[in-house]
Amino acid sequence: DANRRRGPPLANYARGGAVLTTPYHQLRLPRVAGTPPFFTGAAGTRHDLLVGGRYPMGNVTLAGGYFRAWHPEPGHDGGTVWAGGVIRFARGVLAVNVQRAVLQQPDGRARATVIGASYVYPVSPKISFYLSYGLLNNTAASALTLGGLPPPGAGADVRAYGAGMRFIFWKAARHSARAPSRRHARHRAAPAARAQPPAP
Repeated sequence: DANRRRGPPLANYARGGAVLTTPYHQLRLPRVAGTPPFFTGAAGTRHDLLVGGRYPMGNVTLAGGYFRAWHPEPGHDGGTVWAGGVIRFARGVLAVNVQRAVLQQPDGRARATVIGASYVYPVSPKISFYLSYGLLNNTAASALTLGGLPPPGAGADVRAYGAGMRFIFWKAARHSARAPSRRHARHRAAPAARAQPPAP
């Protein structure tokens, strides 16, 4: 009965590049208890709600959203709210995002603010260079991680830097939408015409 997911989007709206979506999911998860933790054989339902959207304005695209999760295990609920944008200039793309995360734990609530930024500069259709930076600011009782990087201790910040090159090894196939020629259409229709029974 566990490891199942269901729930269609509550609403979707798209017009002129602007998008607003509100998906809702129910996930059946196995229940855990004891020390060390073990599966009890029972299952509980986690409820996830997401509200997000984006709005383009020329070379700038703004985005934001809210996510909330209700966990079947007591003291494990969580949520996050974020806002950011993408700016296209100097042939490259600059992306900035600010996020506020809250995770309820058995010993209290963990809160953190995350700031991320990246810049991608293409030098050819297949090669581009990128720079990235991330900062996670934990509150005094929080020890949330940034991309899997743990803090030195509770209340400590986490910083991450990145730089590199991206290379595309293949080009996406293009599917032709052209209508078949008259000659091909006649050849395709001929067998069907011969299969017609004679008129009485």
